[in-house]
Amino acid sequence: MSRIPVNLVTGALGAGKTSLIRHLLQHKPHDQKWALLINEFGAIGIDGAILIGDTPSLQITQLPGGCICCSAQTELKQALNTIASQQPDRLIIEPTGLGEPDTLADLFIKTDLKQRFELQSLIAVFDSANTDTNEFEQFRSLQNLLHMADVIVLNKTDLSSTHQLVTLQQYLSQLYPPKQHIINTQQGQIDPLLLMQPHQTPLTIQRQACGLTFGLSTHMHSHTAAESTLPYAGLVLHNLIERRYHSELDVQSIGWLFSAQQGFDWKLVQQLFNDLNHNSNFQGIKRAKGLFRTADSWMLFQWANKHTSRELIAYRKDSRLELLIEKNAKFDFLTFETQLKNTLTL
Repeated sequence: MSRIPVNLVTGALGAGKTSLIRHLLQHKPHDQKWALLINEFGAIGIDGAILIGDTPSLQITQLPGGCICCSAQTELKQALNTIASQQPDRLIIEPTGLGEPDTLADLFIKTDLKQRFELQSLIAVFDSANTDTNEFEQFRSLQNLLHMADVIVLNKTDLSSTHQLVTLQQYLSQLYPPKQHIINTQQGQIDPLLLMQPHQTPLTIQRQACGLTFGLSTHMHSHTAAESTLPYAGLVLHNLIERRYHSELDVQSIGWLFSAQQGFDWKLVQQLFNDLNHNSNFQGIKRAKGLFRTADSWMLFQWANKHTSRELIAYRKDSRLELLIEKNAKFDFLTFETQLKNTLTL
C-alpha cells in the first residue's frame, strides 16, 4: 500500500491559509481524490464550511476547539486513522493559526504514522502587508513557522508596499538552510506542483546574523482549560441554533450558529465588520469570519488586520459567525451581539 502524501498549510491568523487551500483545490488534478483536515481554534468551524461550499464532494474532517499540535492529538490520531482507511490521493492539513507545526510534523516523521503517510512540502503563509521582520525575531511562533517551512508564501501583495516586500524577501533569502521557494502572491494563488516536493527535516541551527535560534520540537505555548460558559448572558436572537465559547492559548473564541432560514441584511453586516476597526467597545479582535444568508445570495465576510472582504459563497447549510479575541481584551460582547441582532431580517 502506497503512503498518502501529506502537506501542512500553516500561518498566522488572517494570513490567507483558507484562500490558498481554496485555490489548490480548484486546481488539483481532476482524477485525484484529496482529503482535508482542518483544526480551527474556534468551536463553530468557519473554514470547513467555506471549503465544503466550494467543493461538495471533498472529504473534510474538522477538529474545532483545540490545538492538534498538543491538546487535541488524540482526536488527530483517530481522524488520521479514518482518513487513511479511505485512501485519498493527498491529505492537506490546516492547523490552527495559534499553534506550532514542529510537533505536528514530528508525528509524521517519528511515529508509526510514517508507515501510512509521507510528509511533503510544508507551506507557511504570511500577510506581507502586516508582517514586519522585527516580529520574526520577537515571536517564537513565527520563528517556528520559518524554521519548519519548505515553501514561504508572502500573501496579499496587493496590499503591501514595494519597500515592505523587498525587506521581507531580503530577510527570508538569508535563512539557512535556504527555502525551496519564496513566493509573492495574492489570494493564495500558488502552483499545486509545489505540494509534491519532499519535506526537508530541519537541523538545529543558530542564525547569528539575524539573531534567531531554532530547534526541533520545542512546543512551548501554554494552554488553559476550555470554558463552557459564555462571558455574558446573551440576547434572544431569531433562529439562533447555538452559541459556542472557547478559551485557550490566551485567545477566546465566540461563535453564533443560525438556521438556514434566517436572513441577514448584507449592508448592515458589512457595516458591523467595518465597525471592528474603530469602535472602542471592540478591542483585541484578532479575526472575524462569517457566512450569511442574504436576500439574494449567501456571502462570506472576513476581517483581519483592519481589512474587511466580502464574496459570494456556495455554502447553504446555515449562517454562522465567529470572532477570535485576545483573552484579556476589553471587548463588549453584549454590544456586539446587539449590533448583530440589528442585521437580522425576518
